[in-house]
This record gives sequence, C-alpha cells and structure tokens, in this order.
Amino acid sequence: MSTTAAAPPPPVPQAFPQANATAQPANAVQPQAAPSAPAPAKKTRSTPATLRLLLALSVLASLAFGVAGFQTGSSQARATADASAEAAQLIGIQSVRNDLVRADAIAANAFLVGGLEPADQRAEYDAAIDDATQSLTTLAADDKAGDTDFAQINSEVAIYTGLIEQARANNRQGFPVGAAYLSQASALLNDSTLPQLEALVLASADRAAGSFTATTVSLVWLVIALVALVALVWVHLWITRRSHRYLNWPLLIAAVAMLAVGIIGVVTFSNTAGAAIEARQNSYAKTLAISQAYTSATEAKSLESFTLIKRGSGQTLEAQVQTAVADAQARLDSSGKNYLISDDLGNGFDSWVEKHQEIRDRDDEGNWDEAVKLAIDQEPGSANAAFDSFSEAAQDDIESSSAATQNALDGGGALASLLGWIFLATGLVAAVLSWRGVSLRLKEYR
Repeated sequence: MSTTAAAPPPPVPQAFPQANATAQPANAVQPQAAPSAPAPAKKTRSTPATLRLLLALSVLASLAFGVAGFQTGSSQARATADASAEAAQLIGIQSVRNDLVRADAIAANAFLVGGLEPADQRAEYDAAIDDATQSLTTLAADDKAGDTDFAQINSEVAIYTGLIEQARANNRQGFPVGAAYLSQASALLNDSTLPQLEALVLASADRAAGSFTATTVSLVWLVIALVALVALVWVHLWITRRSHRYLNWPLLIAAVAMLAVGIIGVVTFSNTAGAAIEARQNSYAKTLAISQAYTSATEAKSLESFTLIKRGSGQTLEAQVQTAVADAQARLDSSGKNYLISDDLGNGFDSWVEKHQEIRDRDDEGNWDEAVKLAIDQEPGSANAAFDSFSEAAQDDIESSSAATQNALDGGGALASLLGWIFLATGLVAAVLSWRGVSLRLKEYR
C-alpha cells in the first residue's frame, strides 16, 4: 500500500539586513516634497489709485491757494478801509473841536470891541459854527455803530450859540450882563462839549490804532498758500518720475501761475502793510500833532481875550494861557519824530506869542485900554494878524497831511482787494488745470 509523501514546509522569507532597511534602488523615483505655502504678498497701491489720490490732492491744493490768497487780500483791504474810516473820523472830530474853539476865540475877541462887532469877525464866527455843525452831521451819518451821541453835542452847540447871541445883544447895548452870558457860553463849551469831543478823540484813536495794526498780513494764510504751491509741485514731480514724461503742461502751467501770483501777492501785501505803517507814523501822526497844537493855540487865543474881559483876573487866566502855549509849542516840535513839521509853522505861532506878551505887558502895567486896543487890532503886524496867518497855515497842513493819509490807505486797500480776487481766480484755474494734467496720465491705465 502506498503512502502519500508529506508536503514540504513553505519557504521562510529571507529577512533583509537592518543596514539595508532604508536602501532604495538607484533608479527609484524620489518622492516630491510638499510645496511650501507662498509668502503673503506685500500690499501695494496700484498706480491708477495713486493717481486718483494725487488728482484730489492737486485740486484741493489749488483751491486752498486761491482761498488763502483771497482771505489775505480781503482781510487786509477790510482792515485798511477801517483804518481809513477811523482816521477820517478822528480827524473830523478834532476838526469840530478846532472849529468850536476858534469860534469861541473870535466871539471873545469881538466882545472886546464893544457895541456892534466887526462884520468880518462875525462872518468868521458864523463860518466856524457852520463848519462845526456840518461836520457833526457828517460824523453822525458815518457812525454806523451808533456808539456816539452826536445829537447831545449838537444840542450843546445850539445852546452855546444862543448864549453868545445873548452876550452880543447885551454888549451892543452896553449892559455888563453880556460878559456873564459870554462866560456862561464859554464854560459850557470848555466844561462839557469839548471834554466830550476829547473823549471821542481818544476812543477813535484807539480804534484807529487797532485798525492800523490789523493791516499787517496774517502769516497763517500765507503759509497755507505756500504749502498748497509745494504740494502741486510735488505732484508734478511724482508724475514726472513715474511716467518718464518731463513736461505735464497743465500741471506745469498751474504751478507757474500760482508761483507768479504768489510772489506778486507777497510783495504787494507787504507793501500795503508797509504803506499803512508809514502813513500811521508819518502823515497821520503829523495830522494829529498839528491839529492838537492848533486846538491848544486857539484855546490860548480865546483865553487871551478873557484875561481882558475879566478885568482883575488876568493873571489867573494867564497861567492857563501859558499851559496851552507850551502844549502847542511842544506838539509843533517834530524833533526826533518820523514826520516833519515846517519850522515856519512853529515860527508863525511864536510870532503870535510875542504879540500876546505885549498885550499882557500893557495890562500888567495898568494900561488896560492899550492892551484891549492891541488885542482887537486887525492890521498887519497885529496879534490877530499873526494868529490868522498861523491859523491858515495850520489848517492847510492839516488838510494836506490828512489827504496823504487817506490816499495811502485807500490806494493800498483797493490793491489788496483786487489781488485777493486774482488769487481766487488763479486757484480756480489751477484746480481745472491740475485735474486735466493728472487725468491725462490716468487715462493711460484704462
């Protein structure tokens, strides 16, 4: 009986040595490394977006230039106009004072004549009063703020003239009460009316000083205009570097126009401010000095007559005369001042002072009649003739220097206002040109 042979055991797989565990065939394909995550891209603004920002910047800079220049010109023109108006108001008030003091001096001198006063002196008195009342009406119309009660002053002037008429009527009849009316009128003028006018002069002088100071150009607006110009130039240079086109005509024209107007503006605004300062220190100051000297001189002339009207009180009033004379002489001395007052004006007043001293010498010697005769004399070489000559010269100088002040201020203000509008127009044109210039480069990216 045959038996079946046992099956051989399965072959044991040969284990690879440990050293060759990681060995790979030479031609084996190497596994690819996993790609690394890309680095985050740096965010950059595209050129078209930058150009849009530059377009807005250039337009705004151009508009800022125009607005800044317009504001500078307008503010300087407004300040100059205010200074001119305040100077005219101040000189007008001072003129009213001078007219009233002049009228009082004429009335007092005519009173010494006795009886019917000389016709020429009456005419001078009426002219002085008419000038004063007309000036008060003009000043009241120009006082837009309504801060000053010119009606009260005008009312007192009417009372004053009424008292003078009473004094004249009694004097013509030889009544001693005429002197009382004259004294009452003069007291009203010197104790109430003139102090009110003096207060107005001081207040107007303060306002005028502030207006003169305001004529200087504000650096803030000029800095804004300069920064706007620099910004527009920078936009032009940026576009030039990026586009490699060296001429962008709209931007270039806008920048050149702004630069030219800016230079003209700085020079003009500076000249206008300088002219205002010069007028304040020269013609305006000269006008005030001569006007105030004339007031003091006329006050001394009025008191001269009262030293004779109030017999026995001459020495007391003479002290006031000398105070007024000293004030007038000090104001007529322009040594060390920015303005020049002619020596002829001071010499003319000194001539009257000498004549006045002769009158006082006669009165102090007890020769009252001779003193009165010298005081009322109208012939050439007399005290009245000397004062009239000084009065005419002083009024001429006041008028000429006042006109010089007005011309300097009004001319500079008009030029500043015109230049302000030129700035605004230039800014608007530059804004259009800037928009056009940047838009040309922006279209290239569409």
